[in-house]
Amino acid sequence: MISLQEAQERLQGMACPRCWHSRLSAVLHLLEGGECLCTARCDHCGHEFPVEGADLETLEAARDRIAAGLRTTVCPTCRTTDFDLDLRCDKRDRECSFWARCRACGDQFRAIDHQVYVDLIRDQPPE
Repeated sequence: MISLQEAQERLQGMACPRCWHSRLSAVLHLLEGGECLCTARCDHCGHEFPVEGADLETLEAARDRIAAGLRTTVCPTCRTTDFDLDLRCDKRDRECSFWARCRACGDQFRAIDHQVYVDLIRDQPPE
């Protein structure tokens, strides 16, 4: 079981899957039988979702890989290399993706996971 402190640490830098704001609070629920369940609640829209589980850990791992890949990426507009990374989720199709925003000029673009991109290229048949 995840502790409240562990949940709060995991939530830092994460975004709400409904509205993609990053102000999340860890909430502890007492279930029947005395078991505790830790969830995250968005301070912006109130959406509540589980903190414990593979999905959050996978998201954290993807964020780390993408952030590492951005260190070698240049902004297509101003050619600088200083970015903020955000997770955005579309409410209609529930698809989430990471977006990079250049701190210098404000240009935004979808940030892809470099390793996934390399694997996709490797799987393509030669032309």
